[in-house]
Amino acid sequence: MQTRNSTPSSRKAKAKAGDTPKADDTRTTPGKPSKDFPLFLHRNGQWAKKVRGRLLYFGTDSTEARDRWLAEREYWLAGRRPPPVLDPDALTLERLVNLFCESKESKVKTGHISKRSYDDYHTECKRLVSILGRGTSVEHLTPDDFRILREKLAKGISAKTLAGRMTRAKSVFLFAERRGYVSGSMRAKMADEFDKPPKVAIEREKGDEVQAFEASEIRLLLANANHNLRAMILLAINGGLGNTDCAGLEISNLDFEEGWLRMRRRKTGKPRRVPLWPETIEALRVALEHRPEPSEPTQCVFITKMRNPYSCTARANPISAEFRKLRESEGIEGNRNFYALRHTFQSVADSSKEFIAVKFIMGHLDNSISGQYREFISDERLRAAVDYVRAWLWPPEPKKKTAKKTPAKGSKGGAA
Repeated sequence: MQTRNSTPSSRKAKAKAGDTPKADDTRTTPGKPSKDFPLFLHRNGQWAKKVRGRLLYFGTDSTEARDRWLAEREYWLAGRRPPPVLDPDALTLERLVNLFCESKESKVKTGHISKRSYDDYHTECKRLVSILGRGTSVEHLTPDDFRILREKLAKGISAKTLAGRMTRAKSVFLFAERRGYVSGSMRAKMADEFDKPPKVAIEREKGDEVQAFEASEIRLLLANANHNLRAMILLAINGGLGNTDCAGLEISNLDFEEGWLRMRRRKTGKPRRVPLWPETIEALRVALEHRPEPSEPTQCVFITKMRNPYSCTARANPISAEFRKLRESEGIEGNRNFYALRHTFQSVADSSKEFIAVKFIMGHLDNSISGQYREFISDERLRAAVDYVRAWLWPPEPKKKTAKKTPAKGSKGGAA
């Protein structure tokens, strides 16, 4: 009787006798065409592959089995069943995202979208290929595929971030439909399984913390910030500039003589005019005095220690990183980032009742009928909005009450 603890010689004897080796032992599988052949020969005579805990069979002919595995590999690795027949001429996901990115890249050149928007689209395309597989046939995508895609996109992120990812992902597939690259309706396939998180889910995630700063907190930050960050904080609370606005601010946007900032907001393309406080002008002058010589010619106001302009992208945001370190070092609690200063400006400036001026300073789009007809806004209204915020940040000291002189006893009106 054969015991469990067989000797090496007995195992060799079994192999010579023609016993079939274990199915997953690719090192000893007989008949393997090459060392790097992706499949192993199962005991039933078929070439097989174990994927995600599931054993797949691809037939007895090694060449056909290998070709079939290579054609279906992206589907199985993504946890999806391949379509019954794979058309070799079908539009693959890799080809689609390349066409999509080429289209977006041309819009960057013509100024229709920003470089940051293109980077966001490009990142999303790489994520789609990673999840669905580069060789996936776009034509054969099913609602189940979009359900799996949504589940994987949602892992470890907030509802708000998921909504942004899904919006960009949808634009890729709708691009294929609009261009006529697919015969079916991609919109119909995504309808039920690829819907964005509802607004109520996004609101619930915000919690109860107000995304704004107290005046005393901002004063503390200003007192301890370096020259670059101090100027940026003042720009944010003076005129609602965000991270990208500060990173892209150029010297030509500043008029120190008249005390104005003029620039277009990259996100909306709207022109902005911001009356600058004396404190903001002084901080900008100091930042320019300490500005390192950039490694390449640039008009950007703010240059890092590495002699490069600040670059605020979805992957890296040095302004937010520096601001977070400053906030934590000063013991200011909460999950409020640099952009919360823009929220603070809007919230405080609205109390000035100059709502249109605030919208203009913030660079918001105004799609109302009045907004379409309004061509300018007076400097006085713009100043009224920013001056209100300045008075909130540095409130005037209360006047000291002077003691009233009381007349001497027995006197009335100064007469004896």
